[in-house]
Amino acid sequence: MIPRLAEPPFDLDGLADWLGLVVEYRPLPESVPGFYAEIRGRPYVVIDSGACPERRRWTLAHEIAHHILSLGITSAADRFALCDSRSGDRTCDRFTAELLMPASVVRRKAEEVGRDGTNKSALLASLFGVSHQAMRIRLRELDLLPGPARQGRKNDGSPG
Repeated sequence: MIPRLAEPPFDLDGLADWLGLVVEYRPLPESVPGFYAEIRGRPYVVIDSGACPERRRWTLAHEIAHHILSLGITSAADRFALCDSRSGDRTCDRFTAELLMPASVVRRKAEEVGRDGTNKSALLASLFGVSHQAMRIRLRELDLLPGPARQGRKNDGSPG
């Protein structure tokens, strides 16, 4: 069954299951929020169980992006290059932002919650299950908040 993706927060575990991903939550070193790997032809995602819920969601969506973007790539070297390059990581972050905070849905929800920038960002972050920082960046990208749109990826796994 296709997971519920009509309204946030989106069912990422259901999406991963639908895609055939095995997802495990385990303690990982602080510098490793999660990873994607194929083991004996089966796709696995491991997420740091000690991370905050927003970080786990961002990381799972990011690893789903790695999986989807690697579909059809048969060369192990090409697959590794996609998963282990800055450009591949940026592509996955863009995919992740759109998956967790689709532009059309963010615009609609932002209109529903009103005009107060600080409050809007916090309310929407909670609604979408993302960090306040990730939501502020997304709102700026969509010209719904003043300020710079994107400053690069931070250590917490969210954009910005």
